Amino acid sequence: MGNYEDIRNLIHELSGQQNLVSIPVVYIEITGDLNTALLLNQMVFWSDKSKRKDGYFYKSYKDWEDEIHLSEYQVRRSIKKLKELDFIETELKRANGSPTLHFKVKIDLVSEWILKKLKNRNLRNLSIDTEETKETITYDYTDDYNINDSDSVGAVNQLNTLRTQATEIYESYIPNRKSEKTKTIKRIEALIKKYGDDKVIRAVNRYKEETKETETKYIKMSIGFFNEDYIARFLEDNYSIPTAESEPQRKYKVLS
Repeated sequence: MGNYEDIRNLIHELSGQQNLVSIPVVYIEITGDLNTALLLNQMVFWSDKSKRKDGYFYKSYKDWEDEIHLSEYQVRRSIKKLKELDFIETELKRANGSPTLHFKVKIDLVSEWILKKLKNRNLRNLSIDTEETKETITYDYTDDYNINDSDSVGAVNQLNTLRTQATEIYESYIPNRKSEKTKTIKRIEALIKKYGDDKVIRAVNRYKEETKETETKYIKMSIGFFNEDYIARFLEDNYSIPTAESEPQRKYKVLS
């Protein structure tokens, strides 16, 4: 069995033990905070118990409070964060005759994140003790993020902040023109690291203003707009909206 399947089995074994709230420290590291890690832990557990073929399950806020002692506000906040990380999906489905919020954990994506965390480490030595895990886990984000931080939680918080900023900017883009979400968010992350989130947000707002009278079909898809060559003009400090006079004159031949 390969590492990928090992991880899938491992996260199920470590999650949601009855009458015991145990949180694998790696969950804390990939989510950035204890409450969100706790909720993810239990969601992984219950997703494996669902009778639905689509993998969804449901829990009320009262259920979560009874089970893991988080308030409705804390659960809502953690659900929002897990969705931003793309670790879960939510959907209203019928349960007991009424629309109820259902959850589905993206186990494949969670597994990929854990594999990154546990690279070059013997999986059998995984411990839920925070200090021991900090000493033994090898972090390797250099390919995507150029991060080598001995403070694991601090490094994850940095990544989560960047991901959250990029996701918010993606969601703020023009409706019906969002495309290739994962690839676009990676491009936005690169732009934020180079120019800062304020300038990227300003560029989006400039483009919205410039195209507010433009037919939707002529507006750039997000994957194209966040290409550095295209967005460059909107990032400039001396940006100005093109006028009719500044546009090149076109000559037309009248056919008789």
